[in-house]
Amino acid sequence: RMFDGSRTGVQKDNKCALIDREGKPLTSFKYSYIEPFRGKLFTQVYVRDKMGIVDRRGAEILPVAYDKVEQLSEEYEVSVSSLDGKYGFVNSSGVLYPPVFDAVDCERIDSEAYRRKKRVLPDYIADVKLNGKTYMADSKGFLHSTIVGLYGEFKLLEETPAVYFEDVMKETVSVQES
Repeated sequence: RMFDGSRTGVQKDNKCALIDREGKPLTSFKYSYIEPFRGKLFTQVYVRDKMGIVDRRGAEILPVAYDKVEQLSEEYEVSVSSLDGKYGFVNSSGVLYPPVFDAVDCERIDSEAYRRKKRVLPDYIADVKLNGKTYMADSKGFLHSTIVGLYGEFKLLEETPAVYFEDVMKETVSVQES
């Protein structure tokens, strides 16, 4: 395999590992496949039909447990992950929101809708649907209730303060248990 910068994947006994230019292993031989880095800081790794993310040092940013993880890149703050029909978000530090959302709607970062939402909520990452409610999710772990104005502008509902994601999940679990 060709080196991408100073890293490449190698195969032995039908398992793959990541090595540096000197041949020093950065991961063990445990992956079914390793995507090329293609100049990025992160890449996708696979074990059978599950995916994860590793960085150039070989550290697992996300464990190989997901059905799908969009490629992390420097231009996007977060990436969508999915597991068992639910969606979540990951970033270069790991899991931002676990895959619990029923749906996600990510605007293109060059779209006017994305810019409008970022003006209203500077930490905006996407619209999410959870338990029949739609929220604007931010990169700090909060879900915000919003309305769309007459001219398509987004407004945060002042009377409904942002809720911390962990609190929403506690509420969901307690409802399911009763």
